[in-house]
Amino acid sequence: MNGFSFDEEKAVNVVLFILQKLGKVNRHLLAKILYFADQKHLIQYGRPILGDTYIRMDFGPVPSGVYDGIKAVDSSPFGYDLFRESIKTSGKMMILPKKSPDMDVISESEIKCLNESIDENKDLGFNQLIEKSHSSAWNNTSPNGKISIKNIALEGGADKDMLDHIIDNIHDLELSRHYGLIG
Repeated sequence: MNGFSFDEEKAVNVVLFILQKLGKVNRHLLAKILYFADQKHLIQYGRPILGDTYIRMDFGPVPSGVYDGIKAVDSSPFGYDLFRESIKTSGKMMILPKKSPDMDVISESEIKCLNESIDENKDLGFNQLIEKSHSSAWNNTSPNGKISIKNIALEGGADKDMLDHIIDNIHDLELSRHYGLIG
């Protein structure tokens, strides 16, 4: 648990936003665009876009909830209904949209970070994305382990004040969940 909550509706619309910009995207590029957009938003605004948990996989960080949602499109008639209704896959790697994103679900600050990550990563090749994403947060995580939100922020250049702010946000969210104030 990284303290933040994965929201399937937000995740689907963020993926659709990326697909709207790029037309189609392979799973590897999508994972890296999401990782670096989340990192940017985390260090600039104190919270990630998705609230997803990133897992250290062989080819770099992978957002667990998004990854499971995409896998469900092809293999599971249960769960991740919004993913199955919103995207389709071609072959094992390519993801295509079935509809447009609901832009009311994505904030201006999130759009800014997503656009920056798309621009910075869209033209990088597979090996370049691996090299870029195999940095300190990935290296400090055991294989198939959860990448620490703190390490993601540090890797992105968060200073002590922002780290304290992120930790306070996580603490507040966990307390709110504990006392039933949020789901």
